[in-house]
Amino acid sequence: MRVLGDLLPDRYSPLQSNGNGVQSIYLTEVPELLAEALIGLIGSEASLTRTMDPAVESVPRQ
Repeated sequence: MRVLGDLLPDRYSPLQSNGNGVQSIYLTEVPELLAEALIGLIGSEASLTRTMDPAVESVPRQ
């Protein structure tokens, strides 16, 4: 959560500040920076989604 905490949206966050999932949210939008951080934490398996699905766009690094 040290990596993800500041990237969580204020409203409709999929995670609580302690890292637990929010059970009352069925589907939610994941902000691009949060998605990039998650992909980085998951590793190569998640990075493959960019090459497997043309709808998945890469966010430029700043």
